[in-house]
Formats: sequence, C-alpha cells, structure tokens
Amino acid sequence: MASSSTGEYPLYCGPEDPSVLYLQPHHITESIISGNDTDTFQPCKLDNNIFQAPMHDRVLGHIERMGFGGVYRCGKPKMLDASLIGALIERWCPETHTFHLPVGEATVTLQDIEMLWGLRVDGEPVILSQVNRTRENWVDTCLSLLGIEPSQAELKLGGFNATTLKDVVRHRLDDDLPEHYYMQHARIFVLLLLGCLILPDTSGRKIPFHHILLLDDENQCSQLSWGAAALATLYHYICDASCQKQKNIGGPLALLQMWAWERIPNIRPEIVDRVKYAGTTPCGIM
Repeated sequence: MASSSTGEYPLYCGPEDPSVLYLQPHHITESIISGNDTDTFQPCKLDNNIFQAPMHDRVLGHIERMGFGGVYRCGKPKMLDASLIGALIERWCPETHTFHLPVGEATVTLQDIEMLWGLRVDGEPVILSQVNRTRENWVDTCLSLLGIEPSQAELKLGGFNATTLKDVVRHRLDDDLPEHYYMQHARIFVLLLLGCLILPDTSGRKIPFHHILLLDDENQCSQLSWGAAALATLYHYICDASCQKQKNIGGPLALLQMWAWERIPNIRPEIVDRVKYAGTTPCGIM
C-alpha cells in the first residue's frame, strides 16, 4: 500500500499486485475506494417457524439417523445481523475464499461446519440429479416419500414453497402410526432445514424437488457430505455478493454469523444460559 510523505494518509488502498487479486476491478471495495455509494446487502430471511412445530421422538430418531440431528438440536437461529454480514462480505477475497481482517486472513472451514452444526464433512459429495422428470413423476415421488402432493404452481417452479411443508409438520403425529408416516415427516423436516437454513437460495423459501431424491434412503443420506455442500453454497453466494453480482444473499448465513461470533469474541452477544457440551454436542447450540 502506498502512503503520503507524512506516513499518515494512504494515497491508494488496494492490491499492490493486480495480477494476484485479478477480480479487484469488480470487487465492492473498488466502489468504496472510489468514494461511490454501494447497495445495502439483503440477506435471505431466516424462517424460524420450523423449530416451533411439534417434534415426535420417532421422527427425531429418523432425523438423527439421516445426519441432521445436530442442526436441529441447535434450534432456532438468532436474528441475522445484516451489518455484520455486509462487513464480512466487504472483506471477502473471492480469489482465495478468505476474509482479509486486520489480524490476517481467515475463513470458514469444513471443521467449523462440523463443530458448529454437527454436519458430516466427509463421505460422498452431494450431487443433485440432472435427469429431467415429468410433473407426473414428481407428483408420484412426493406422494411416496413425503405423503403430500405439490400444487401446480410448485410443479411449474420445480420446488416446494416452505409454507406448504410447514403446514404439514405443524400437526402432531399420534404414537401408533405405521413407521413410514414418521419417516415421511422426518423427510419434510429435513427439507425445511435444507431449504431454509443449510442450502437456502436468496428467497430462503423455495425447496427444490431434487433434494427429495437424496432423502429416499436414510442410510445413504447419512453418508453424504452435507457440510461440504453447505460450505460450497456459502462460498458461492458471498463471492457473488463481494463482486457486486447481486445484493440479495443466499446460503447458510446463520452459520456464517455463528462463525464470526466464535472467531471474533468481542462481537459475540452475551450468552445467558451456557450449554454443557459433550463430545458430540454441536457448538452452535446457544
């Protein structure tokens, strides 16, 4: 960084070697350095109502065996601090996928996701099927695996609206139902976790049908690296935001906020009731 003769005020703020940070001309800091106004980032809204729905023990057992028990036990995430998210994005370097902070470079890692949410970070990658399916195929799949039928509008959009699934899990299940009812209910809960918290788009409300195909067999589902998928989704959205491609931000921003609180203690909110952590307790439980 170049500076004035007095050593007090910089003449130029930015990379010394443009060949390294080759995306700098598109980065949001370029607008800030030039003194131009920047758009306010709009994080996707967190839908916390899913944690208010009644949870049957047999449904929770299936959720645990599918590998999402840690995320569910973390419970209702705290309200997103849009200013904090925006400040982190302004310091994001898309070439290296790191935050440039006064103390050095830092980033969200697979270990962070495993520790904060308890999601699996090894195993098979999460790959969405690219096979085109007819609307009739999706209706049959949803009825078989979830016990519900999507509307014509949802079939046209290729995914459920989160409200549809929330209306289903709002009803308490009896204790003497066949086991497949509890399994269907568990899949719906997992879809809500994926679409609203782990892999949300910019709306935080649309849940693609292709996610359903990965939840057919709970043993195979538990072997997938959902943590790696969450991290890739987070990187994708904050890279786009830092390069000013969009002001609406999707991805697991609740995880990013927890990471910031964990790694930058002086901005962490006060913890009123501390959790007694065991070896497998996700650190995201507050």
